[in-house]
Amino acid sequence: MARLPTKTRAWTREGEQKQVPKENDHDHHYVYGAFEPLSGETHYRLHPKLETKGFQDFLDQLGRQCDYGKEGPSIVIVLDNAWAHGHVGTHGLVKVEGEEGLFFYFLPPYSPDLNPAERIWKGLRKRVTHNHLFETWEELKEATRRHMNYLQVRSERVVSAMGAG
Repeated sequence: MARLPTKTRAWTREGEQKQVPKENDHDHHYVYGAFEPLSGETHYRLHPKLETKGFQDFLDQLGRQCDYGKEGPSIVIVLDNAWAHGHVGTHGLVKVEGEEGLFFYFLPPYSPDLNPAERIWKGLRKRVTHNHLFETWEELKEATRRHMNYLQVRSERVVSAMGAG
């Protein structure tokens, strides 16, 4: 997420034009997330960088919350080929070394339409950043947290967005 608002069309009175202030400090904050398409269960973590360590921290958090592995269910995480995900060049199912019950499915390059979670990210941008400039990073992070917490409570929204319901 960037403080730079995503400008999009908006309803206005005839003859008026919506003005959206723009201030780009070229900084970003990232949301790592996992969504269970049948139950709508949502897990997320905000992180200041798109990096392998941040992704690993998210996977550790996910492991504590979901208890996957020998006793719990297996988890398949669908990923694009972002370098932070730690795997480049091959698509398909990959078992994570040392992690019982955790599998990554890497999508072919340039195919975001194959990942249903992209609809969740699109909804996040639509509801949080479209046509709105946040004065501070804390305001943007808080709005992002509120939206993600809303998804955790309203799991049917996740199921619907992912096309499973």
